[in-house]
Amino acid sequence: MLQCIKILVNVFLLIPVINTNLVEVHQGKILGHKLTTWQGKPFYAYQEIPYAAPPIGNRRFKDPAEPQKWTGILNATRNTKMCIQPIPQQDLQDLQLTEDCLYINVYTPVSEINPINSLPVLVWIHGGAFTFESGTLQYYDPKYLMDYDIIVVTFNYRLGVFGFLATSDGTIPGNFGLKDQLMAIRWVNKNIHLFGGDKNRVTVMGDSAGAMSASYMQHNPLTKGLVKGYILGCGTSLSPASYQRDPDHFAFKLARLVDRNFNSTKSSDLLKLLRRVSAREIARAPVDNDRYFSTLSKVVLWAPVLERKHTVESLRRGEFDRVPILMGTVGEEAFNLLPDREALLQEARKFDRSKGIINPKLDIPARYYRELSRLYKSIYTNGTFEENIRALITFIGEDEISTPAIHYAALASKFTPVYFWVFSYKGLMGRTPANFNAPGHTDELQYIFGGKSGLRGTPADYPKADRLVMARLLKLWTNFVKYQNPTPVNDELLEGIQWPKVNSRTMQYLDINNTLSIKRYPKHYKEVKEIFCKYSLPLQYNV
Repeated sequence: MLQCIKILVNVFLLIPVINTNLVEVHQGKILGHKLTTWQGKPFYAYQEIPYAAPPIGNRRFKDPAEPQKWTGILNATRNTKMCIQPIPQQDLQDLQLTEDCLYINVYTPVSEINPINSLPVLVWIHGGAFTFESGTLQYYDPKYLMDYDIIVVTFNYRLGVFGFLATSDGTIPGNFGLKDQLMAIRWVNKNIHLFGGDKNRVTVMGDSAGAMSASYMQHNPLTKGLVKGYILGCGTSLSPASYQRDPDHFAFKLARLVDRNFNSTKSSDLLKLLRRVSAREIARAPVDNDRYFSTLSKVVLWAPVLERKHTVESLRRGEFDRVPILMGTVGEEAFNLLPDREALLQEARKFDRSKGIINPKLDIPARYYRELSRLYKSIYTNGTFEENIRALITFIGEDEISTPAIHYAALASKFTPVYFWVFSYKGLMGRTPANFNAPGHTDELQYIFGGKSGLRGTPADYPKADRLVMARLLKLWTNFVKYQNPTPVNDELLEGIQWPKVNSRTMQYLDINNTLSIKRYPKHYKEVKEIFCKYSLPLQYNV
């Protein structure tokens, strides 16, 4: 009997207990706190843990460095910091805009760590045009996901100028925001077992610029072995807005706005200047986008620069991390993104009166340009865009986001399982205005996180149809996190549907509306591809 007691005591000591909300990561001890899911289940939150050294002083415009260790216990019970961005501080309430912003948050349902039953992990990369938002609880609350027995990780990364300033000579190499993201993934790999997570079952999810970031991550050889699946919503690295084309132009334009007397052409002088002035001066400098072709591309000024060959080439060759992908788009991507009607009319006139609508950054032979543009436009309207603004909205959303995403899926599917979705449900939970008849850019996130600022009320305050769509999305997404397959078994909630993998010839996808249905060739991808094939040109983006 005494021997049995000793064995039980020894076994207990081998299982680290975290129901005291205290965890010791590699840098030191942290104190978390208990929260509840919207269905009332408890989970544990560990917020604002440093995953990299503060990128301040001489570390501004440098790659992220390892965080220092601390003594004592770090209070990890609230989010207070978000990366500096061009929004008024008074709009943020309890969040502070700061350069010292490289923090990570871990949400876990477990109170006791069991290495045998460790949980799959979802790492969220927030969007916001590489310029806005944050990974804080105030922006993305995991309380809906936490009902599904997974661990959720969110984090901040450097944004705007601070994350994506670059010069072509390499003095300022750029992509600091992407490198922060990689540092966060490495931190997860090193520490997530301390929260009950399985480092070998990590899925990275992003939407919009977050999805662009995640797809870049999939092409980065440094992430191989760290990620087992990707969820890409409303964006990929093939989107025209996913990278900068002329970093020197904007870098020196910024310098002249910060200091009217700056007239140097040396990147080293530019770097000295931008390290000397305050972060707030830099963030507020009114750099306008005078180089990009379309409305949506103009929204994204500071974006990644290409350090290696474009992802369209590595996709064609299978030179990426061949892990499963769950990805998709929404009914009308340009909803929620476009400016007022007058600006749209100006855009329409530009497309109607210019030589064509094919992005001039594409490598299209001049002899094909006018005819190719005419055929491309005819897919969306028989007249002018000025007469048919809705056609223009559809064209912009597809050209900038949907068609590149579908093309990404088609290319990647030759090497790895890809599951594609189109979110067509227009419900009250969405943030697209009521007079619009389709969901807009990132609307599906409202049914996963409750949106970046939370739902008005709780899901119980919304129609049954909205709650059903929410339950289905959460089930499909978390199934993928757990099994790398969104429909691993027959499920009544999912109407018994079996989601097929993408085949580049038929392009089957799941249409998510009041019901779930399998369809073929999303959007106008088939017609667009046929036009390019007619001229023996590969469908390409930004190459």
